[in-house]
Amino acid sequence: MRLVEIRLIDIAKYLIALSIAVLLLLWVFQKVDWEDFMKKIYTVDYSWVILSMLLSFTSYVARAYRW
Repeated sequence: MRLVEIRLIDIAKYLIALSIAVLLLLWVFQKVDWEDFMKKIYTVDYSWVILSMLLSFTSYVARAYRW
């Protein structure tokens, strides 16, 4: 195969995977009430979010150190 054909196949694979992902996301979120969702996002206590991110980062560092 020529390089151009290989690149076209790679691009086609990527586009097919991306299309499937978009369709599945649309299917999963079709019944979400976006106004209610955004209201709840605005009331989030971000201190818990930051704490969660710090703990996740700490666990990644600990796993990396273990290896």
